[in-house]
Amino acid sequence: MTDNEITGDAGAVVQAGVVHGGVHVGVPEPPGPPVPRQLPLAMRGFVNRQAQLAALDALAREADDPSEPVRPVTVSTIAEAPGGGKTALAVYWAHRERARYRDGDLYVDLRGYGPGPRVEAAQALETLLRGLDVAPDRIPADLDGRAAMYRSLLDGRRMLVLIDNAASADQVRPLLPASPHCLVIVTSRNSLPGLTAREGGAAAGAGRAHPGGVAGAAAADRG
Repeated sequence: MTDNEITGDAGAVVQAGVVHGGVHVGVPEPPGPPVPRQLPLAMRGFVNRQAQLAALDALAREADDPSEPVRPVTVSTIAEAPGGGKTALAVYWAHRERARYRDGDLYVDLRGYGPGPRVEAAQALETLLRGLDVAPDRIPADLDGRAAMYRSLLDGRRMLVLIDNAASADQVRPLLPASPHCLVIVTSRNSLPGLTAREGGAAAGAGRAHPGGVAGAAAADRG
């Protein structure tokens, strides 16, 4: 019998007397972070919104277009009066298409019109970062730092972000990812004119949806 001697670090060791053929030793990779799935419950019996759903479908296809390698994130704003069903529409479509976004979906309610105090961008980013499995002690204290970490975590990922009940563009802008593979849906009681996402010199004009319609844009801001 011969003695076997091992020097240095060994992650996996196999000891055998006689070996015929090849020996393959694999070390499993550690699991990645969990995929966030944060959408609220969808309503049952959702009907009579085929035109708006088709418009959102078109936006999703636009975000998938590989012909333009450098492009802004696609944003759609659904703006309707209170009780118009804008959140139900957004949530229904997001559930229907969530398989398209393999890296997950994020949801935050900005409470722009109540109930309770309005959620400012820094607080909303903390919620989103926690949803991305960032430990509380790693979340930057300032708005810019949180926004930068958020964009970094979403870079190259394919995610759906639903921002509900926004009151102003200032609430929303820091919550927009830079990754063109993401789709952002914003609901509000107004059209949030001038909402833009500027990354890498590009500008994405916010979509505007009036009662009975949904529109989106990934083009120069017109307002």
